[in-house]
Amino acid sequence: MSSPVSLPKHALLNGKIVAYGDAKIHVMSTSMKFGSVIFEGMRAYLAHDGSALFGFRLVEHFDRLVNSCRMARISCPVESSEQMCSEIGELLAEEQAQTGTYIRLQVYVDDMNGRMSAREPVSYCLGVFPAADYFAQQTQRVMVSSWRRIPDSAMPARIKIAANYHNSRLALLEAHAAGKDNAILLTELGTVAEGPGYNVFLVQDGRLVTPARTDAILEGVTRDSISHLALARGIDVIERPVDRSELYVADEIFFCGTAAEVTPIVSVDDIPIGRGDSGPVTRLLQGAYLRAATGQDEGTSQWLTRFALANAVPTSRG
Repeated sequence: MSSPVSLPKHALLNGKIVAYGDAKIHVMSTSMKFGSVIFEGMRAYLAHDGSALFGFRLVEHFDRLVNSCRMARISCPVESSEQMCSEIGELLAEEQAQTGTYIRLQVYVDDMNGRMSAREPVSYCLGVFPAADYFAQQTQRVMVSSWRRIPDSAMPARIKIAANYHNSRLALLEAHAAGKDNAILLTELGTVAEGPGYNVFLVQDGRLVTPARTDAILEGVTRDSISHLALARGIDVIERPVDRSELYVADEIFFCGTAAEVTPIVSVDDIPIGRGDSGPVTRLLQGAYLRAATGQDEGTSQWLTRFALANAVPTSRG
């Protein structure tokens, strides 16, 4: 995310509230030396009536965390989504959170010897931050990166592990050096994969098209949410390989992700997309996503975990 408004006062380390500055790891740990950090970025939105915070699809984020840990051969110290939600609520209460919040959960190998093969001990840490706009610009001018998205045969993109994100960082820094806001990475085969930490959707003739889950993408929770919201509004969603040239002739393109939410792409390689601004389908789905996240869509109420503002204790799911 962008720099938060202010640093929090507390973090939750291995189940205990600690001062934010005391949530530390050793600089020579395996997690620091080799990037053995599994993580999830989640959000809690202020309810539309200001009565509560709604954690958005927290259970699905937990499920992905468990799968990432399994593939990375790191044991998950958080036993259940119920434990995770309870501890999120405890930390929100300690921080007296009253507004939209970004939630970061990290699971990491916490040994002090820094052995590449180390698998224990495993620690975890939760942090919550006031949610800020992720991008400096509300619309994005992007380039197709010269860096290719890591293939499943090398570093599986579906694992949400810190080491994978250096691939994204290289693409983003290249884009910034070229005067662009952002990047799109291609697969080793030259088809579209994703942005640096967010999925990509194209609008073609009123339909959504997005790279398949086998095209070196992280299977995004927001990506799945957008597909559900689109289908509920009669918009077809097609998952398939996407050629680079399809980007240039798309009616609309947008990024989506927990931090990115739904963000329009207005040009690719200096070629305007559509009319060069946010298109009608993108705006429709932006609104639908925010209504779902803030508790205004009864059809998606099962996605929400409610945290009361007074004590931030989860009271229900749905």
